[in-house]
Amino acid sequence: MAPTVTGIPATEYPTPAQRPVNSCLDTSLLATTFHVQIPEWEAALAHVLGKIA
Repeated sequence: MAPTVTGIPATEYPTPAQRPVNSCLDTSLLATTFHVQIPEWEAALAHVLGKIA
């Protein structure tokens, strides 16, 4: 039986530090500086899960 996961907003999750509303990581400078293509997180996650499954 698969576990049930219920999403909550970040405002309901207690953390010691204030978090910005939009905390997306901008990787454009890294990609430009080092001439690399950084995959979307969904593709990277699928790749890792495929390796460990």
